[in-house]
Amino acid sequence: MKRIRFGHSEYSIGCWIVSVFCTLCVVFMNPPVIVMILIFAGIFFGAIAICWMPYIIAKNQLRSAIDRCKPDETTWLRITKDHIIVPQFVDKGPYGQTKGITYKEKADVIDDGSFPIRWLNGNPSILMYDMMNTNVDLNKSVARKIMRKEHGIRNGIEAYNKAKKEKEVLSND
Repeated sequence: MKRIRFGHSEYSIGCWIVSVFCTLCVVFMNPPVIVMILIFAGIFFGAIAICWMPYIIAKNQLRSAIDRCKPDETTWLRITKDHIIVPQFVDKGPYGQTKGITYKEKADVIDDGSFPIRWLNGNPSILMYDMMNTNVDLNKSVARKIMRKEHGIRNGIEAYNKAKKEKEVLSND
């Protein structure tokens, strides 16, 4: 049997329904103590329903998944040293440079345009790893796996040496 999973939006709507129910009960009942309790409960659950989703968005730093970027902004899907994904808005600079904050320090990452990605809301983004100064290109990673499988090459130096032996290296002349 499949387990039903409730998310934050379901809890928020549930609080809103309780709020509406309590407020409607006030209309149909006259006892003063119950009226006061239901009005208080209606206001309380209504406030929770209104505040729940913005709180979760702010807590989990998901603003870039919801709000649109300005023309001079882009987003990072930043992978930290601890392997945590942190989405964040960053400013665009000249020549593909993006400027943001990592670990409370200014950081620049070059977007060479090799692996552009987009959010569902249309925001442009780059995949960024804290240990690199350029964006992550997953196509290059796949190509390296294929090179290792087909040619037994583990890194770029071995690939260059093998190409040099086979005289397939372009000369600087």
